[in-house]
Amino acid sequence: MYLSDLTWSELQQVPRERVVVVPLAGFEQHSLHLPFGTDALILDALVAELISRIPDHVLALPTQWLSNSSLHTPYKGALSISPETYQLVVTGLVDSVADAGFTRILLLNGQYGNDAPLNMVLREMRARRSGLGVVACSYWSVIDSSDRGEGTGEFPGHAGDLETSLMMRLHPERVVADKRARDGLVPPSKHRGNVIQYARIDQRSHHGGLGDPEDASADRGGRLLDEIASGLAALIRDLHDGLLTV
Repeated sequence: MYLSDLTWSELQQVPRERVVVVPLAGFEQHSLHLPFGTDALILDALVAELISRIPDHVLALPTQWLSNSSLHTPYKGALSISPETYQLVVTGLVDSVADAGFTRILLLNGQYGNDAPLNMVLREMRARRSGLGVVACSYWSVIDSSDRGEGTGEFPGHAGDLETSLMMRLHPERVVADKRARDGLVPPSKHRGNVIQYARIDQRSHHGGLGDPEDASADRGGRLLDEIASGLAALIRDLHDGLLTV
């Protein structure tokens, strides 16, 4: 169920062991062929799948579409807040959910740049609310490693095979198919996977993408959607049953 569909009195009847899913997207360009709202559109579809598959386990918050997207701000139209502000926003959401009596929370991430601030949120929550079962998961992390299929750029890429296939399945009318193009500048050093570095998307690509969307398809998007939803449903069941947190 969706929190936005409930009245205050109806919310009081929802079991507090239900997992509250907090979808966290971003608002940024996605190369030349996908819309700014791609992250939120994919998360909305995944949440709908979860509610359909495990309706007695999920209470979903509205998708939070604004995040720290400073990597993308050279492409005008991307909307961003500072990492510090983003951490405060997510922490406030978790606090509100916990104050309502819920103890199991999944921060469902749909934008790879959210990883670092979400780690800080989890640290703060552990320090302030030691009895709260809150975890974060990027939806692509449940995809089997043999089916990741990214070309250039690191998985999950950006506007590459993964997002393009999902969007071709979910919203084909919003994909500019003839603008799909492989992109992403990969450092030649064999040690590129051993370092952490900061680079804007325009410093790592020609037109704001990371990966290869040319072979993406609606069929592959459908298979990925099913695999992701199945993996997330299993994760939520474990969180609901107290098997995932200490």
